[in-house]
Amino acid sequence: GGFVGRMLRRIGGGPQTEDDSLAKLLQWDVPAAVRRVYETSQQFFHLLRPFCSRGGEGATFVVDKSTALDTVHSEEVFGAYSTLNKAVAGLVKSLRAVTEELADRKEDWEEGETFHSEAKALTGRVEQYQHNLQFLYDADEENYVFWLELAGKSRTLVKFCAAPIAVASELQDALLQHMISVICTSATLTAAGKFDYYINSLGLQPAGNGTPVPEPLNGVVIESPFNYEQQALLCLPSDLPDPGARGSAGELATYLLDLLPVTKGRAFVLFTSYRMLEEVYGYLDRVLPTMGISLLRQGDGPRGVLLREFVQRGSAVLLGTDSFWEGVDVPGEALSCVVIAKLPFKVPTEPVTAARIQAIENQGRSSFREYMLPQAVIKFKQGFGRLIRTKTDRGVVIVCDPRISSKPYGRVFLQSLPSCRQAQGDREQTVGYVSQWLEAQVNDQGRG
Repeated sequence: GGFVGRMLRRIGGGPQTEDDSLAKLLQWDVPAAVRRVYETSQQFFHLLRPFCSRGGEGATFVVDKSTALDTVHSEEVFGAYSTLNKAVAGLVKSLRAVTEELADRKEDWEEGETFHSEAKALTGRVEQYQHNLQFLYDADEENYVFWLELAGKSRTLVKFCAAPIAVASELQDALLQHMISVICTSATLTAAGKFDYYINSLGLQPAGNGTPVPEPLNGVVIESPFNYEQQALLCLPSDLPDPGARGSAGELATYLLDLLPVTKGRAFVLFTSYRMLEEVYGYLDRVLPTMGISLLRQGDGPRGVLLREFVQRGSAVLLGTDSFWEGVDVPGEALSCVVIAKLPFKVPTEPVTAARIQAIENQGRSSFREYMLPQAVIKFKQGFGRLIRTKTDRGVVIVCDPRISSKPYGRVFLQSLPSCRQAQGDREQTVGYVSQWLEAQVNDQGRG
């Protein structure tokens, strides 16, 4: 790698270094060890790939040692893991030898101390990789869920993953016990105006009802500087099908083809799954360009590149999933409409979600009320928050999931938003509301 190459250039190559132990390590031992790790890791992850194909979208497979003969703990996969583990151990041994050599010779060069520090850091990273590999493969940490998934745009990259089911003890050990005071701030810490979910999920309950934490525990909600009553319109079309119904993607696309010419593009359409995004894209891609509206979708390029194109093209629509619900800032007229295709409930079979649901239910509590609903509300608020980024922004948010009006829990979503104008009706009526509202904004700006 870069470190090895720089070291070889520094000590010089050729016959004069043949008896140099450091040169031998850098020219032969370390590269050979790296090749061995690469080859054995390719074999190991190749054997894991078939297990990923058992899942649905995202192709996940939860590691379960109770069925070891038919999982990643089978004899064949264990053999590949052991070979990889030995290869990593060999690389660690070579890097430790390099570090020791540099410790003895760091006075030989002006940058000797830097070389030694880099070698120690590199060795540490590989040792951590070895620890992580063992942690993932053993999959026996009680508070963790372990899973495999296919990642990448083409869903060909195999990832071995782990996450804590509850983060309270991790947070206490890694942060809270070392701090005198901690300030947590975000626009989306509350659900329905309460901090309950955030407090519970981080184990910040008062002593006796969770991980003890120093008192006092204070929560303050600071009002937004934006005037949402004047700056935003929330539209709730009532006659769209539930997102899970057959043909719902086509119905949504038909509605968007009526709506987006009115907004002149300038819209984000936020989805909760790539599958639905692709279905809707298939409908829109044949028609929107003929209306002079550019169509972009997540996955066609890095997020930053897509955002620049969205702004530069002017009349553009961007279809996005998870990463576009938060951390995206497009102030001004370029983004005048945010369409939320579906209330962002987590998929209950996703490994971490499933494990946390089970843990809550095992305690006789409601996983929907305590976990699924507040998670979705916070994500919903993040999506809504893409629209108004400055005091002069104007725009419309349209929620295309009828459950926000038809289900009792829909009120929680609406109560979690800042107070703004609302309009409800069928598809044709809501398109009309949007047209009237945007036209009024143009007129107001003209008079200003």
